[in-house]
Amino acid sequence: GALALMLLLGATLLLVRRRRLKTLLVGALVLSTVAVALPTTSYAESPRTMSLDLRGAYYTPMIDREFSKTTGATPYGSMMTTPAMMYGAAIDWRLLHGFGELGIGFSVGYWSQVGKALRLDGTNSDDEVELLVVPVTLDLVYRFNYLAERFNFPLVPYVRGGLAYGFWWMSDGTGETSTYTGPDNKVQTASGGVAGFHGTVGLRLLLDVFEPKAARGFDIEMGVNHSYLFIEYQRLSLTNFGDPKALDLSDDVLVFGLAFDL
Repeated sequence: GALALMLLLGATLLLVRRRRLKTLLVGALVLSTVAVALPTTSYAESPRTMSLDLRGAYYTPMIDREFSKTTGATPYGSMMTTPAMMYGAAIDWRLLHGFGELGIGFSVGYWSQVGKALRLDGTNSDDEVELLVVPVTLDLVYRFNYLAERFNFPLVPYVRGGLAYGFWWMSDGTGETSTYTGPDNKVQTASGGVAGFHGTVGLRLLLDVFEPKAARGFDIEMGVNHSYLFIEYQRLSLTNFGDPKALDLSDDVLVFGLAFDL
């Protein structure tokens, strides 16, 4: 039953878009009402020190934003026309626990998108190019899990924020990092990094209440205290703190995935 529920909710999250976020949250509230009524069994859980999540999101860097008020050019949008998924993981360690919990951790992601190179006249050629971005963050996390621990209420809201850095590079049709030779004959490489910050609000759905016996076995055998489905809204600002010469890798991202307390 728990597996079927996870598959059903996972498929729903894969189809969600920003405009459907309100509907999804209403659905989560309905599920929580049902879950509170389900029988649960109390037991002494294993020690809990950290939380791990596996995540996915549709990511579209705002590279073209810097040209919107000047030339109106869209170099990124002209080359990259198909949305791509970003995959990643986040981990944090519990620092304080009481009326909720406070933790510190980090996350790392991986995203790549393939497109068609542009000719000098602005049309697309048959040569493929690939843009790759690896964002990493340093996080401070607060989760309001008091109701979940005391009353088996399955919704756990949380906030996360901190510093961020995006490594990026672009490869040409041969798989090598792209280069450009300027008028001064200086060769420049299409790679670099952009610093910034991020802020996140999210909601976890505690799966233990749907299958408490399986959850207890998961804890005894694997040391996993709790399992969750989650969805979060992240504002990722990667502009070198407003540097107009930096590649703008910012985006507002809807993230979903699985999380585990360990």
